Amino acid sequence: MAGGRTRHQGRTPPSSRWWTLGFAGLGTAGIVVAAFVNWGSAPIVLLADVLLVALGGVVVMHGGRRPLLGWMPWMPWMAAGALSGAALIAVLDVAPWLLAAALAFATAGFFGTRGKRPRLAALIGIFTVSAAVNATLLWTLVFSEHRPVSPDGFNSKDLRQHELLADVPLHDVWVAHLRGGPEGMTLRDLRWLLVDGFRHNLNTGFVAVAGMRGVLGSLFRWDDDRCETREASFVHRLTETDRRRSLTEPGDSLFVYTFEHEALMEITNCTVHAFVGIALEPAEDGYDIYWAFYVKRVGWITPFYMALINAFRHTVIYPPLIEGVEQEWTERWSSSALAVEQAASSSAGSLP
Repeated sequence: MAGGRTRHQGRTPPSSRWWTLGFAGLGTAGIVVAAFVNWGSAPIVLLADVLLVALGGVVVMHGGRRPLLGWMPWMPWMAAGALSGAALIAVLDVAPWLLAAALAFATAGFFGTRGKRPRLAALIGIFTVSAAVNATLLWTLVFSEHRPVSPDGFNSKDLRQHELLADVPLHDVWVAHLRGGPEGMTLRDLRWLLVDGFRHNLNTGFVAVAGMRGVLGSLFRWDDDRCETREASFVHRLTETDRRRSLTEPGDSLFVYTFEHEALMEITNCTVHAFVGIALEPAEDGYDIYWAFYVKRVGWITPFYMALINAFRHTVIYPPLIEGVEQEWTERWSSSALAVEQAASSSAGSLP
């Protein structure tokens, strides 16, 4: 009897094996459903990645009498970590499914490790490394084209913000390429694009970062009214010509001014005095829209704060924003062009 206990020590009990496979299958089913539901709204690279993670996890965890690839008690935790990393990149419509699937795989890992008991620190390490690697891989594949551009070309443009912010350092410049669309568009015409494009690719990572910033802001009182004085605003730098030219009331809803092809936003708190310069420029096959970020130091905290948030700005915030703006523009005007073409074809067909 003692020999029997020794022979079976360290093996996964049959009941635990079936529970493991059941939860792994549940996670896979959630991923498959999410892929079909979100096929048109999520990047194909992302959906293919999570499908491979889920299906690969089940294959490796196959727990019959003769496992297909051998039993690996850490595989469910690797799959759970990889799916959690993908959820940071995914749009919000997909992320709940990914997180639910990750939880299912982690539960499968709990049952799968019964009788083997790998160290908890090792499992957490495998989970964390898998999440970091998969998130980095997906971000590189999906958003690698959206990075800050050289400020030289932007500085050479004839824009009011260059003179108005001459004493404020330019932090970085981003650009979205809008291809197609009608001629004569202005920033007033593109308000829908900036809002819908942002929501189009709002990801889980952004929500997490925004939530963390809100908590820190409340804890350290970064957003108190004491830091938002009207005397500090650059609205007072506007000339009468600027005020007449502005399409919105200067200082209304964070906007210092809004011209037809240029706008300036101002954000003041206890960490930074920041400006977002927006410029719309016609291109040969559409438009280019620029976002220029200026940061004025308000104290010792400003450089440390910017160093802290730069990693998030360059990964989970602005690349998805630009991707969403470009995608929303393409979908809007490609569908409009198709409708016009179909209407023209119908009219031509009805002619005698």
